[in-house]
Amino acid sequence: MILASRFRGPRYRQPPIRRYDRLPSKETLAALVRICSSKTRASVLLLASSGMRIGELVRLRLGDLDLSNDPPAIVVRDAVQPHKSRVSYITGEARHAVESYLAERRRRGEDLGGESPLFAYESGTSMTPQAMISLIRRGFEAAGIRSPRIRLDSQILRRWFMGQLIRTGVPRAIVDFLCGRPNRARPAEDEVRRWYIRAIPNLTIVASAAT
Repeated sequence: MILASRFRGPRYRQPPIRRYDRLPSKETLAALVRICSSKTRASVLLLASSGMRIGELVRLRLGDLDLSNDPPAIVVRDAVQPHKSRVSYITGEARHAVESYLAERRRRGEDLGGESPLFAYESGTSMTPQAMISLIRRGFEAAGIRSPRIRLDSQILRRWFMGQLIRTGVPRAIVDFLCGRPNRARPAEDEVRRWYIRAIPNLTIVASAAT
């Protein structure tokens, strides 16, 4: 027994458990998306339902979205290595928010095509990550979200997305895939889609808050 313990391999360290109680509730996020601008609403719902990073969000082009798919699909390009990409999904309410935001831009006279940035300044150029973070933070502050238990950082909606998937029981490999995190396992596309559909009730913010 002594020899066995001496030559035992390195022990696996369990990663620290995220404190999801520090994340906003659905009711809090619902209050935010009800009062904010169409641009803020679309960005918040996209981040909360896709697992994207801020840097990936501002890289999106209209051609990266397939809003006719069920659920709506999105090609997410890596923020550091743009030649790498993955397919994630968004909820129906996120699709409606994106459609409303794009309709507003078209009414202002913008000529939008597949290469047009999804989130842009009034000049039509892509927003920077810093500008997007400021936009979302102003939305949180306008909704009165200033609890010391909630950290208003650039990852808050991404962490909320992960928490909802874990609460649904989504396997870790699929959570990591949707969030673009390293994992040796490569889940099949159909399996990712099935688990995402199962998580939609937990990812849907306004409808669930109203029930």
